[in-house]
Amino acid sequence: ALPIYMFDGKGCVAGMRATGVEPRGLDVMLLGAGGAGSAIADAVAEAGAKSLRIFDVDEGKAKQLAARVARAHPACATAFGAPTTEARHVLINATPTGMAAGDGLPSSDLRLTKDLFVVDIIAKDVTPLLSAARAAGCGTMAGPAMVAGQAGEMARFFGLP
Repeated sequence: ALPIYMFDGKGCVAGMRATGVEPRGLDVMLLGAGGAGSAIADAVAEAGAKSLRIFDVDEGKAKQLAARVARAHPACATAFGAPTTEARHVLINATPTGMAAGDGLPSSDLRLTKDLFVVDIIAKDVTPLLSAARAAGCGTMAGPAMVAGQAGEMARFFGLP
């Protein structure tokens, strides 16, 4: 079988860094344990996050991802948990919520405060989550910053200047 290369995780971390947020030592809440969420969980833990809490509506998928990341990156305290921003520095939305017109927030349990950095990987400059976060005074990173980070990672991967 051929190895699978995915640039969502490293692209997200690159986007965070370009926005002025270094994941090392931070407590992160990740919503979504699908393909992009899995790559982001791995990349954030690899980048030195202090802790990572993962939530997905498919609890089994989120628990499996948390176990895989904990094994691969034991320095990052990784676990499944309900969506919360309490004691978190960063909130990352890696769910599809926000893609469709009329979507609300990915969770009603999120308290957005100005000391929280909010990432939404949906490739739009404005999503319901980003609007709410900006209104609350949070720092934000929109999906296009992740796409730019992915482009840089792909160029490095293929040896392009």
